[in-house]
Amino acid sequence: MSEFIEEEGLDAAYKYTPTKAVLKGDFALSNYSVPYFQANLTLEEVHRHLKLVEDMPSDQRHKWSLEELFQRDINWPRVEEDIVVNYLKRKEKRSFFNALTVALLPVSATGKLESSYQDLAYDPPAEAPYNKENYEKVRVGGVQVAFQAKSTSNIQYLRWDEEKVFAATIDGQHRLAALKKFVETSSLTVAQRDTRIPVIFLVLDKRVGFDMPDVVGNTDDNPLLSVVREVFVDLNKHAKLVSNARQILLDDQDLESICTRNLLCKKTREESPLRLPLGLVNWNDDSVKFDTGSHFTSVSVLHLVIKDLLNIKYPEDPLDEDFVLKFINSVEDSLFLSSFIKNGEGEYADVYRGKLSLKDYCLPKVIEDEEPIKILPYEYSLAAVDSFNKNYRPLIYGVFAGFSPYRAFWDLSKEVGGVDGDLAFYNSLSPSAQKTLKTTSWSEDELKKKVELPEAQLNSFKSKKWAFMVVWQKAFLKSYCICISSAKGHFRRTARSRTIFRKVAYFCKPVRKARNI
Repeated sequence: MSEFIEEEGLDAAYKYTPTKAVLKGDFALSNYSVPYFQANLTLEEVHRHLKLVEDMPSDQRHKWSLEELFQRDINWPRVEEDIVVNYLKRKEKRSFFNALTVALLPVSATGKLESSYQDLAYDPPAEAPYNKENYEKVRVGGVQVAFQAKSTSNIQYLRWDEEKVFAATIDGQHRLAALKKFVETSSLTVAQRDTRIPVIFLVLDKRVGFDMPDVVGNTDDNPLLSVVREVFVDLNKHAKLVSNARQILLDDQDLESICTRNLLCKKTREESPLRLPLGLVNWNDDSVKFDTGSHFTSVSVLHLVIKDLLNIKYPEDPLDEDFVLKFINSVEDSLFLSSFIKNGEGEYADVYRGKLSLKDYCLPKVIEDEEPIKILPYEYSLAAVDSFNKNYRPLIYGVFAGFSPYRAFWDLSKEVGGVDGDLAFYNSLSPSAQKTLKTTSWSEDELKKKVELPEAQLNSFKSKKWAFMVVWQKAFLKSYCICISSAKGHFRRTARSRTIFRKVAYFCKPVRKARNI
């Protein structure tokens, strides 16, 4: 690679891209081989040379099935707001995208997709390394590959004529759309210009080792497009959505998710002040029920309770002053952000101490700079988390640590190993790891002693107790927190709080009975 110098510009007579050093690979787990070329493109090269599938020549759009059309469509509000503004443009946030997959497809002089790579009537420009005698050159229509003839290295070089080739991004469309928008709406720094994006290129031709199944060629009017569609749908179909519980545990932009995590211990089989042990909280799946099993609540239920308690009105239109003002007021009503920032208290106080009020910061952004406000800016989100930890976390934790059904269940769970013992260890494992443990490490007697009997005891304790019903727990947690906070003068006498106060008596009727259940 040291002898090769990447081209800085394009030859005026052609529309060839700069030559890129690539790693050649083959995916050959089935009867058919799929060769690929892996490269690193600069941010500007990605913006200039890669195309979205929705920009594919229009004559082929009617060929896409309903499923493929759905997969192809780009959610532009998600791109512009969630990915660009709330991810890529957050300077304090580490950002990273995995590789884009791009198919280099042949197009005709009229811009229509061809069914095969046609030989060109002209010779490509003779530039390094294509003009070196010790390099072999492979021409696949407008795509050209070069590699050292006698070398065992998989390092090769790739370029394509943009008038003859459409670089269709078949995996990573939303990422590509976001990168393009980022370039178009930003003044790039030197570091941003030097950013390299991983890209995998596919060239669907036997001259580079691609196997085209005969059945495709015999039944499809455009076998190349058929293969592209197949790969496109497979890649998207096999990318599964993250479960709701897992998203709550991983999302670092959603305030309610961050607050939910602040209620939980950071590690399994440990206990921490004002945090619930993971052995008592169902965090492994999306189930909200806990009337049976080892848990006395779930991540999903805690998240729902926190959303209801905070009642933050996220802007429907992040550029509308009225919507943003409602958002600001809802944050102030529930999290008292201005006083928190002014007093500079909390774990992250050094970050937000002395900042403008949320209103004074956000409204000029929307009105003067036309910058959308959809979530809390970074410093203010830290203040919000600190406020939650001070004003809400002790109350929610206090219900589980002090209310007799939960406290007794907690003590029993600790006694039988559900907090820091073998049962907690078993429940922290994935289903496949549990299966392996059963077959390789624990005997049937050990499994019965460490898991089955303790769970039976915990199930028996829960039997017919209202405290372990989802609806009852949600109502009790919200009522208790609002009553205590109102007594401390935290909440204003809003219409919402008056409505809840009217329900408190109804919600708390079972509490007196629950002590005897």
